Amino acid sequence: MPTFFVIGAAKCGTTSLHEYLDLHPDISMSSIKEPMFFVPEDFGIGWKFSPLVRSKSEYLGLFDPECGIRGESSTMYSAFPNCPGVAERIHREVPDARLVYLTRDPIERAAAWWVQTMTARLAANRNAGGLKDFREMVLPFDAVGNYLTWPGMYATQIRQYLEFFPKESILVIDSSELEADREAVL
Repeated sequence: MPTFFVIGAAKCGTTSLHEYLDLHPDISMSSIKEPMFFVPEDFGIGWKFSPLVRSKSEYLGLFDPECGIRGESSTMYSAFPNCPGVAERIHREVPDARLVYLTRDPIERAAAWWVQTMTARLAANRNAGGLKDFREMVLPFDAVGNYLTWPGMYATQIRQYLEFFPKESILVIDSSELEADREAVL
């Protein structure tokens, strides 16, 4: 199993961090960036954005078993309440896991997610749901199911993990720090 998890948030530099860590010879990052193994079983029906890894054997196959430091990055691990119970499932399998939580200005993060969502809809030529302006998607901001805003409610997301992991096992990094001084952060 992994020894650490990059748990989010989406649009905060998780892909960059995943790639940087994978360059280190002593770290094995999952071969799929977002396997989302610990999301609820019913999550992702019809999900088209990245593969969902459901079997434990397939999940373990994403890592180099010879490497002592193994990590994975799944931003949906910090998408409560849309993906409940993730922290508990991770804790059950890897109770001594280390967690890296990337943050970003919540408005900038939501705007970046909106741009990605609308771009994906245009690219897929899916207008059934229609293109929506930012305001329409962001309000009401605290509605369950609002994937644009909930991941940016950082205290709510971290609270899910603090129920199962000691605070010393969670490293919070603001993406501006990673961008400004990557070497020091790494």
